[in-house]
Amino acid sequence: MSDEETWAFPEAVQPNASEVQFDLERAYDSVVLIRAEIPEDATSAANLGTERAGYGAVIREDGLVVTIGYLINEATQIWLTTNRGVSVAGHPLAYDHMTGFGLVQPLGKLPAPHLTRGLAADVSPGDAAFAIGHGGAEREAKRLGTEFLGALPLKLAIRELADEGTPIAAARPDSEEARIYHRIAARLWEKLSGTQARAAPAIVME
Repeated sequence: MSDEETWAFPEAVQPNASEVQFDLERAYDSVVLIRAEIPEDATSAANLGTERAGYGAVIREDGLVVTIGYLINEATQIWLTTNRGVSVAGHPLAYDHMTGFGLVQPLGKLPAPHLTRGLAADVSPGDAAFAIGHGGAEREAKRLGTEFLGALPLKLAIRELADEGTPIAAARPDSEEARIYHRIAARLWEKLSGTQARAAPAIVME
């Protein structure tokens, strides 16, 4: 697959509405794209950027959206876009640092159904899980006219090692996740150095 192609889940692993025990179309429509703008002098701007994009899920009839908290942390402007293409301004209602989740309240009518929340206690190992929403960062990069450097997999090992203060690139240098980090870092170094001829610096972990 070329770098210009937009990645998508293979059809073979995409859920089929006739094979799931919930309203798949409603689930799709409950997921919204979130775009947030953060002031340049914000504490998190240096590490997380001033323009962020990701996804959230509508969880209440009034349009309340739950998302990953860093997307909306210190945001001054938030836009919610439904699966049908309708955009509504939003307000960052809360950010829970313990769980990492954030809440966004739409400031207008958000024409999207809400998901019924369940209990983590009802989920067992081996239960089916569905990823809904992908490619938001890549689309946002295209909208902004900037290069999309790469996508990182959602692997538990990355988070666990990061919590321990050990980058996965150092702990598991031969893993696919480490190779992805190295490719992104190398491309970023090329862009910052202004030439593609210079070698990336060696990183030594002691």
